[in-house]
Amino acid sequence: MSDYGRRPGLWVGGTLATLGSGLLFYWAFHGTVYAVLRTVWASTMWKTLIVLVVLAVVSAVVSPRSGGRLGVLLLVAVVAAPVLGVWGGYHRSRQLSESIEITEAAQAGYEWRIPWSVAANSAPSRAGSVTGTFDEKSTTFLPVTGAYVTPVKAKGWIKGFDQIVVQTPGENRVDVCEFDAQVPVHRGWFQYNLRRALSFVGGDLMADPDDVWAYCEQDKGQMVVPVTRFTGFPEQHEVPAGVVVFDGRSAELRKQVKAGELPGPVYPMSLAAKQRNASHALNGFADRLFRRSGYETVSEGDDGPDAGNESELLLKRTDTSRWDYVTALTPRGTSKSVVGVATLAADEVHAGKLNKLTVHRMEAARQGNVALSNAIIAAFPQLNWNANQLSLREVVPTSAGTWTASITKSTTVTRLVEIAADGAMCLTEVSGREIECVDANGASTGGDPAEEPSDGETPVPSGESLSGLSNQELAELQQEVAAEVARRLAASEN
Repeated sequence: MSDYGRRPGLWVGGTLATLGSGLLFYWAFHGTVYAVLRTVWASTMWKTLIVLVVLAVVSAVVSPRSGGRLGVLLLVAVVAAPVLGVWGGYHRSRQLSESIEITEAAQAGYEWRIPWSVAANSAPSRAGSVTGTFDEKSTTFLPVTGAYVTPVKAKGWIKGFDQIVVQTPGENRVDVCEFDAQVPVHRGWFQYNLRRALSFVGGDLMADPDDVWAYCEQDKGQMVVPVTRFTGFPEQHEVPAGVVVFDGRSAELRKQVKAGELPGPVYPMSLAAKQRNASHALNGFADRLFRRSGYETVSEGDDGPDAGNESELLLKRTDTSRWDYVTALTPRGTSKSVVGVATLAADEVHAGKLNKLTVHRMEAARQGNVALSNAIIAAFPQLNWNANQLSLREVVPTSAGTWTASITKSTTVTRLVEIAADGAMCLTEVSGREIECVDANGASTGGDPAEEPSDGETPVPSGESLSGLSNQELAELQQEVAAEVARRLAASEN
């Protein structure tokens, strides 16, 4: 007889230990447990595989000699898995594509904003005495104020977000507010794990960490998490579920958020991207499989002006106080020409209902953004791009006729370029004052280039534009001025 047979207490102790370990694991990682269960239940492929495996195991136990039946079940599982996987992806896309509307109507007008990459990179250099780890990827544009906000994670092993840095346009300093207590973060530990915290609010809630943003409300931090859930059967697809607002003391699920109730995007950006990608399924399974339908973004690796932030730009409308996700579209395939603009309301969400995604098709295609970037550099060589370390960022569809690109140096926007549909361009100050314009062939058509620097000279900011420089950039400018003064003095002595 075994020790367990002679000592029943071992059975009790082993059972309690196993149960305790299971409960501890569930307490610590039940967010992950819920995520696995959701994934399995949402997928026809996984549900079918589990059923077939269970049947195979039962068959082997009940009739150990029925090897043929077991082999058939395993063969069916091997064949069914890839077929159901492909079908499931197409079915989800078909459900999301029902929210897409294609129109010949012109897009709305949008206000220009400081490029996201500039704001994300400048937050740490302007944050003063703030300590912690900046989550630049969670930097978010707030259309209500035009500010960018970046959450800051506290230093330590088991920590969450505890502060928010706010960059207001035209101000060199930043504002900082704190949460009542630390809030959960993506890949945090225990109580500071975002997936775990959401599972307490609702086991069916999901969130993409790139959708998370924060803002200050009367000097108190608020973190907003747009959430989704699965719906449908047997293959499920995502729909919005509202937003969960964390203040450090509590978490509140708001299933309905009307336009303007919160200062940032309440519709999940990740879901908007999935709806846009669902355009691949608009014309049926075969066209999706062979990449013959739908749209793609202007991303072209790390070479383009939109690299890393080429889609779902959060922009404020010029005709109303509302804001949308806006994406320039290219045809699916090898063409890089811009043929349309996708827009989707980002300021409202209604649980269970997809916001409409509108594709505004253009009468005439625009050239791709990489080619456009090269054309801009060639059109305005007086900026001395390489010597002055200038780069082009974020080509924004600000209107149906004219788009706007930003010329940046490190963490500062120095100039703008207005690009007409026919390829004509105007170089302007950030304030809007025209400096020089060229036609579609690159020939100058006017403007006031007198204040532009000649080749080899660095454009020197003055007056209010100095307030837009960081401390490091101001120190670099001071060194350049001192070096130029020394050079001229030496030349005069000779």
